[in-house]
Amino acid sequence: MQARQYIDLRCVNSKTPLIESGTLGPKGHVQVILPYKTESYGSQNDPTEDVAIPHCTLKMFPEETLHCVEWSRDKFGKLFTQRPKALKKCLEEYKDGKPETIELKAWKDALWMAKKAPKTFDDCIMYARKKFEKYFVNDIKQLMHVYPLDHKTKEGNPFWSLPKRPPTCLIFENSTQVMIDFIISFACLRANIYGVKLPDDIRNTEAKKKYIEFASKTELKVWKPDEGKARELANA
Repeated sequence: MQARQYIDLRCVNSKTPLIESGTLGPKGHVQVILPYKTESYGSQNDPTEDVAIPHCTLKMFPEETLHCVEWSRDKFGKLFTQRPKALKKCLEEYKDGKPETIELKAWKDALWMAKKAPKTFDDCIMYARKKFEKYFVNDIKQLMHVYPLDHKTKEGNPFWSLPKRPPTCLIFENSTQVMIDFIISFACLRANIYGVKLPDDIRNTEAKKKYIEFASKTELKVWKPDEGKARELANA
């Protein structure tokens, strides 16, 4: 902000036009400033917004594109940043002979990640396919198990009324580009975390088709309602 205000002041003093632009989350804005003819950047402060989004909205009832962006960013952070860092820290502390400094939960998370470590890129592909099924099929089935389409609120009103929208499970299609991108990108990120060598042809279109075909053959567990998760969703 200080840098922007400084540039704005210099442009006004030197009568130099300025095009000021910026972003806030998924929003963007641009302001054309003509010294002594229009408002300058420093003429007013940016409006303050309460950007806190309820956890249940992000996890179960997204209403806006921003909620989907925040949900995906949260998942990305946990999968590819926070948990790998925790695992690395546990390994370093153990190597330095200081295992007692690590909390029990951190050890459990690290052990879980170590057990799930992929050995080949095919392992990463299968893991990505299972995550697709979890996020876009099983989690939705679980939510609709708790809140079916005819579910009513305590007041007797339809639960699924705007801004709440009932979700629909996706069907994995190995010809849909966004699904291809999800599987390949997820697998590559996971491979990088564990130091698994990426295939030399991973950017090749034909090779991607081969890996997606392999992903479509991944053995998946048959979904069953989880009453423990159902209670968590009902109390969220």
